[in-house]
Amino acid sequence: KKEDLTVEDHYRFDYDNFDPEAGYNPENYYVGEREDYEDEDLESGFHMDDFTPDHVLSFPVESGREECFFSDVETVPLKLRGAYFVSGGGALDINMKVAIVRVANANANNNVEQVLKQYAGKSENVFSLSATEKGQYSFCFNNPSSRYGEKTVTFALNVGKRQIHKEHAKGEHMVRLANTLHESRRTLHELEGEAHFLQERTRRHMLIQDSTEWRVAWYTVFESLFMFAITIGQVAYVQRLINQRAWV
Repeated sequence: KKEDLTVEDHYRFDYDNFDPEAGYNPENYYVGEREDYEDEDLESGFHMDDFTPDHVLSFPVESGREECFFSDVETVPLKLRGAYFVSGGGALDINMKVAIVRVANANANNNVEQVLKQYAGKSENVFSLSATEKGQYSFCFNNPSSRYGEKTVTFALNVGKRQIHKEHAKGEHMVRLANTLHESRRTLHELEGEAHFLQERTRRHMLIQDSTEWRVAWYTVFESLFMFAITIGQVAYVQRLINQRAWV
């Protein structure tokens, strides 16, 4: 029976019987209907898996002061989900509470708060609760008197219905993904081989170019020496002819 289930039974993963070829479907490991249990009863913060904030605020909270934000809920049921963290100031801790504001006396304009969630001395936290009645909900951050003074808080809030995704990855999807990865690996291997071939060919061309430049340089030196020797020989021969005519 549902009332006999513990929190650990609400959401569990059966590692022994999990079949990767069949794909992962959370419904196979969830006892009862998902709507029968509150998100905050699920372990490991599962209620924040699709959290997308409607509003993100950063604000200071002075020592001994309380800063509150309000949201009107006109359609029920809705989920109130949020997260906050202290980004600066002292020990980076703050008190936070979520409450519904009720009008006790309309003529006297007297409001009464019913605290739904309350957290003390946390530097960061997430929360989730169901709004089952219409009205105004408050989210208050209190900075007790502290020698550290002002603290800076970043607060994200989402008000609405959860988007439960019915489609999950199945075995055939994993096979397609594996084939794609295998094809990508083969292509990368081919590109690596081609890059290595181009690198070796470039290295060989550089060696040939260096060898050619070395041979051309030495050929130029030999040619210059040969031309210089020919020039010296011609000068000496002409000078010898001139000397012989002078004797005649």
